[in-house]
Amino acid sequence: MKQFLLRKIIIISFFLAISFIIEIVINKTIFQSHCNEALLKLELLPIILIGFLFGFKFSFFFNLLYILIHSILEFAIMEHHFEILGVNIVHHWWLRLGLIFFVFVVPYLAYSISGFFYCHSKKHLMNHQTIVKSLIFISLIQILSYFLFTMMINYFQKESSISFESLSHNVFIELLLTPIQGVAQIIFVYYFASIMITNITLGIILYFLNPVLKENIKFFDMTIYNGISTNKK
Repeated sequence: MKQFLLRKIIIISFFLAISFIIEIVINKTIFQSHCNEALLKLELLPIILIGFLFGFKFSFFFNLLYILIHSILEFAIMEHHFEILGVNIVHHWWLRLGLIFFVFVVPYLAYSISGFFYCHSKKHLMNHQTIVKSLIFISLIQILSYFLFTMMINYFQKESSISFESLSHNVFIELLLTPIQGVAQIIFVYYFASIMITNITLGIILYFLNPVLKENIKFFDMTIYNGISTNKK
């Protein structure tokens, strides 16, 4: 049984490594953006797969590990760690805590929900409705989390002297969000767009990955079988 657990940990660790590589290549190298501003977060694909393949328990704890490492790297190394949409609006300690919890911890941890759809037979991998349902639940939690954070921004907005004009230096934001008056609304719409773009993209990728997952069902079943048989011996 210990050998079987070790195999699981090795595979999941490999998924986490892939996640960090994807983020470094796409967000840091190609788009040169940090995760506060990333519209598309493809690094979350291996995270959601951990839940589908290994269940909620493994998904939850390894997701926490990913969030811890990710947050340390993001906030300790990046000079713009408290920026949102290119402007440092987080002047209050409560907003900084809210940024960490509502923008990092909860939205990323929400992908552990995929673990609730796990079953030992791996039949859930053949059902496209499972992917859709999990992404819907994940999106709802993320929307609520970002909404609560934008409410915090709205509450502290008077003290932080943030204005819509301070964001207008970004051409994309200016064209997309000009009709919206208010920093909190701008940030919420931006995060909402990020949720939709990311989760729809992940759904499409998972749809096309489905045949690959079906082919590897035997591998995971064989892993379980080998672990049990080794234990008996």
